[in-house]
Amino acid sequence: VGFRLDGRNSLALDLGTVFSLGVSVSGSDGVTTIGEGATPTLLSSSLDYVLELPSGPGGHTYLTAGAGWYHILTSYGLFNNGSGYSGTFEADSVGGTLGVGQVFDLGGGVGLDVSVKGRYAYFDKLKTRKITSTGPPVAEDDYYLATTDPLFPGSLFPLTAADIDSSGGLAGYASVDMSGIAAKVALIFSL
Repeated sequence: VGFRLDGRNSLALDLGTVFSLGVSVSGSDGVTTIGEGATPTLLSSSLDYVLELPSGPGGHTYLTAGAGWYHILTSYGLFNNGSGYSGTFEADSVGGTLGVGQVFDLGGGVGLDVSVKGRYAYFDKLKTRKITSTGPPVAEDDYYLATTDPLFPGSLFPLTAADIDSSGGLAGYASVDMSGIAAKVALIFSL
């Protein structure tokens, strides 16, 4: 949805979802077998400023800059010696975008929009209230996705803030960086 301010300046509401490939880790030391997976999904809403640059009759170039709110949902699962644990960890962040694009006039009210946009979206404390367990029951509490366990470096575990704070530096809050670059090719139809 966009609002033209004048001949060259516009504001646009940008709503979107970014799906990413999950990450999985597994390993065994002969006694302990562990497997885990995490898949983040980003929900975004931003207000973008669009500046159309002077150009010829074949189309126009534009620049965008935006600021917005981002929400991340990370599906997480852990298998540890026969017991399974899972949950959806969430966090919110404020971020921004910068982009450039070109609209090519194809004639007959049809245009081709080609653009690239960079996004900054960083999350440092992903939290859930509920962990589902196939093994021993897990008490309802605020659980954070945490980095820990020197046996399996890079592994993630659901821990409470008290567990992380009392770990003596062995555990820390996991972070997810959903910053990236997106390319777009779209047909535009003028009425």
